[in-house]
Parts: sequence; structure tokens; C-alpha cells
Amino acid sequence: MERRQGTSHTIAQQMRQKEAAEKDKNRAKIDPWARPMVTERDIEKSKTPIVYITLAKGLEEVGVVKIELFSDVAPKAAENFRALCTGEEKGRLTYIGTDVGRVKQTYIEMGMIAEGEVSLYGKGFEKEPCGYMHTEEGVVSMVQTVPGKHASGFAVTTAKAPELDGQYMVIGRVVTGMETVKKISAMSLREGYLAEPVHISSAGQLSERVRKPRHVRDAEAEMRRKAAEEDKETVVKDPELDAILSRKYVGKKRGIAVVGEAVEDDDPKAREEELKAKKIVA
Repeated sequence: MERRQGTSHTIAQQMRQKEAAEKDKNRAKIDPWARPMVTERDIEKSKTPIVYITLAKGLEEVGVVKIELFSDVAPKAAENFRALCTGEEKGRLTYIGTDVGRVKQTYIEMGMIAEGEVSLYGKGFEKEPCGYMHTEEGVVSMVQTVPGKHASGFAVTTAKAPELDGQYMVIGRVVTGMETVKKISAMSLREGYLAEPVHISSAGQLSERVRKPRHVRDAEAEMRRKAAEEDKETVVKDPELDAILSRKYVGKKRGIAVVGEAVEDDDPKAREEELKAKKIVA
């Protein structure tokens, strides 16, 4: 009898463990905070991009918000957000200078480039099946421009925001700086917007060790190849200079490369005048 009771207890315990594991698994599908947390110390080693935005009111800095982007579940949206933070798209598309938009009880909106209709991919991009929901404060999601489409605008929750589920696409979470977000949400409002404008004064990427998307790496490789070809074309060889200099060097000045022999230079100004006379340096 005791043996049967012990067996029943073991089976019941196993069932409870199985139910708990299933519950955790289901929670992980919808709750961004069920993911392993990135700490301040681990930012440089993060496998997902970590970006930052600095918020300011006029010339006064309000604070810095650091955000982890879920590039593993929403790669296209995460790359859009990352590139708008770095401004690497020829400096035209950037979050810098954009204002904080609507301020609601459970979230604030910002990052509206051209009224939120422009993205890295043009006028917008399709929603990705991320699955995460706005379960608590600190969730970062892309604002929906038209049903099923997103662009540059994003929201940060200040509390649980179920009203955004199914409309805004969750793409990340706040790592540090939640106090800055709450400070802004507590500022005085005028018709749902801040009475005194707050804008993004600077933005960028912190986790540079993250592998960039293939199309970005291909574009950078092509740029490096073209730059190398241009440098090769501008190299000027001067036989007379070889007689003056005693060891090989390749130097650049004002876009013109000079190949020859270099020596310890006692009078740099005199040598520059000599180069100018030979029309090597403009």
C-alpha cells in the first residue's frame, strides 16, 4: 500500500513538472521577458543588437535608453530599427532629431520619420510573425502605419498594454533607461502630446560584435573594393623623391597617395614645401 502511494506521488509530481514546463514554454512564445536577460555587463557580448537613444528637452538631456533588438525572431524589423539608430543609410534616415509623439497611459510613441511613413525598406514593410505581446513595461514595438505594415515609428510600454497586441509588432525590450521613459510619460501633456517637446538627440549601436545581415556586409565589401580601386588609381610615383628618402612608405595627404622612400624628417615644413614644388601635394 505504501509502495502504491509512493508511486502515485511520483507520477503526480512528474505531471506537475510537465505542466509547469509546458506553461513556461507557452509563456516564452508570447512574453519578451521570458527570454534570457542581457545585463549591462554583457552588452558588448550580446548575440542580438543593442542600440541606444538619447532623449533631450531642448538642450537639456533627459536620459539614455538602451534597447535589445530581437533580431532572431524579427530580423527585418530589427535591422530597420538598428540602421535608423546608426544613421548609416547616407545620414538621411535617422531617428536623431525626431520628437516624442503620443503619450498614452500605458505607452509612449516616438521615432516618426516623415510622420512615421518611411523605413529602411521604403514606405514600409510587412509585419513579421514575432508572436511576443506587450506583457509589461519596457516592451519596444513598431507602430502600425496601415494594417499589417510598419515603418519608423515605435512605442515603448510603461505598463502592460494588451490594447497593442496584434497591432504593434514587438521587436525588443529596454535593457536600461526605463526611468527615463517614465520621466517623459509623467511630463505635462496637451491633447495627448508633450506640452514641451522632447526629441532624440543622439542614437547608435552599442553591441558592434553582432554579425551584420548579409546584404549589409555585401554592400560594405563592395564599397571597400571600390575605395581600393580609387586609391590605386591616385598613387603617384616620383623617382626624384626616392633619392631624398631612405626607407619605403606609403602615405596619404589630401586624397593623393605618395609611394617612395621615407627618412626621419628634421624639418617637416621644409619637406612639405619640397613636395608642393614637385606638385605632388596640392
